Amino acid sequence: MDTGANEFPREELSIVSPKYKEMDAMSAKKRRPLGPLYITAAGEHDGKSAIALGLCLALRRKGYNAGYFKPVGMLGGHADGTDADALAAKEVLELDDDLDDICPVTITAQVNDDALLGRKKVKSHAAAISKALARVSGERDVVVMEALGDPGRGAYLGLSAADIAELTQAQALLVAGYGGTAMLDRILAGRALLGQRFMAAVINRVPKTRLERVETGYHPFLEARGVDLFGVIREEPRLSAVSVGDIRERLGAEVLSADAGMAKTVTSILVGAMNQEHALRYFQRVNDKAVITGGDRSDIILAALETPTSVVVLTGHLHPAPSVIGRAEELGVPLLLTGQDTMTAASDIRELFGHMRIRETGRLELITKLIEESMDVDAIVGRL
Repeated sequence: MDTGANEFPREELSIVSPKYKEMDAMSAKKRRPLGPLYITAAGEHDGKSAIALGLCLALRRKGYNAGYFKPVGMLGGHADGTDADALAAKEVLELDDDLDDICPVTITAQVNDDALLGRKKVKSHAAAISKALARVSGERDVVVMEALGDPGRGAYLGLSAADIAELTQAQALLVAGYGGTAMLDRILAGRALLGQRFMAAVINRVPKTRLERVETGYHPFLEARGVDLFGVIREEPRLSAVSVGDIRERLGAEVLSADAGMAKTVTSILVGAMNQEHALRYFQRVNDKAVITGGDRSDIILAALETPTSVVVLTGHLHPAPSVIGRAEELGVPLLLTGQDTMTAASDIRELFGHMRIRETGRLELITKLIEESMDVDAIVGRL
């Protein structure tokens, strides 16, 4: 059964407690140091951040003193422009490293201008990355590095995943979100870009109905082309779910009904742009959903309210009839009003699903368990 973020057990966060870290450091003395592991992605929102953090913890559980490093980040996530992934890693992994060492190069407007106008040489960024990695590595046995995106991202700066893997002599693990044969294209293209630094691939977020297809079809196909597959991770809706409150905050929306329902979980979104009869059949097939439609579409709103819907987002700043608001209040379903058009609102909400809120209680433990169950961590250690 899927549960919301607030229902994960709190005690499982002890995996990064001071006591655990002390035990980890003691057992790490018996371990042989490993080379850096570089996590990159075949495409956008494939889950590399969650896997990078989960692998840090999986390696710690095996007795390795594992650290985290993001050579190149993006502006945002902190008042001074620190990369959001680096900030989250410092918090959830309880890292003592300075943020400037965890993420030494952040892409800002100034960095872009310098690159385009030739004011700053690539080697200056490379030197910053090398020095920061040396400090982060310190007494650690292994450092898990996270790429900016796919293997080609950052190439205009001379800082693509392939460039950085070569600079740091890291082995690259390519994470690919499930996506049919197009996913195979991305994996093979990523392997080609990474060259000798490519270690293996991991297929992430595989629906239960497609697991057998991946194991009996995609896995042997990739192996026949020299691509090792070190993991097939099943889809887990609890990891990507967002709350109604997350959606309200993202859209800056006004709450018209059931304001007590902000903690409800949303695992999928549907756009209502059909007639009421078709909408009802469409909506009945999906639980825990957000339905997005124009505020003047009372027929669509009422159809959504009669099915397992977590929230209805009303676009165009069009208020529905008072009777519709009353029905939503009666059923406890929040109505959110936004001035955005339907497609823009849908795009903004989809962006929320692309960023796992790893800080939320229990989610890091869940991804770590999935990694331990579904990935060959020992094979990764052997390659490193």
